[in-house]
Amino acid sequence: MIGPCISIFYSDIPNILKSLDKIPSQLAIEIRLDRVDPREEVEIPRELIHNRTSILTIRTVDEGGYYDGGRDEIFELYGKAIRLNPDYIDVGIGIEGHDRILKLARDNGIGTILSYHNPLETPSYRELMEIYRYIDSLNPDIIKIVTYAERPEDNDEIVKLLIKTRGKRMVTAFCMGRIGRISRIYNLLLRGAVTYISLGYRGTAEGQITLDEYLELKEVYRYV
Repeated sequence: MIGPCISIFYSDIPNILKSLDKIPSQLAIEIRLDRVDPREEVEIPRELIHNRTSILTIRTVDEGGYYDGGRDEIFELYGKAIRLNPDYIDVGIGIEGHDRILKLARDNGIGTILSYHNPLETPSYRELMEIYRYIDSLNPDIIKIVTYAERPEDNDEIVKLLIKTRGKRMVTAFCMGRIGRISRIYNLLLRGAVTYISLGYRGTAEGQITLDEYLELKEVYRYV
């Protein structure tokens, strides 16, 4: 279980490095590289990612991110990320060749998060379970399922998924969007593998809870 994780999202390595200096060492970090030029050399001092749990990922346009390059380019960029030796890499199932990237990570001793991102809607519970089973068949360390809440009832589909899969494998699942904030809280209360939070009110996804809100929720959880 990774726990609270600050997501960092800039288009250049220098700004990523500046952000890392501001994050408390007890928090995990997710560094998104989807706005970084694939031709740029990705160099991050080891001490900045190895004194805490680290995740590196590249989110494509189809998944709500910014990367719109080809298969070979994203494979090369993931190769650069893996050479930095993070604790985990997060790969979307929408990426052609995601199984190859998972194998490359495993061959290098890197933990794997295989994820599904739908930035437009929340599929039905039945469809979500089919997605879960497919991801599970590829045996990643963590399964991540993220959708977009168009209505309050969408949160119910995610919560049912969390309850159904609880204890079987490390899973994190929630809805993006203002309406989906409650699902992030359920993900925390149901011990989702990762809780994505922001240092301030400007996060990397709509509806993200802040560090202060997370600490308040943890105190409530402890009390209950």
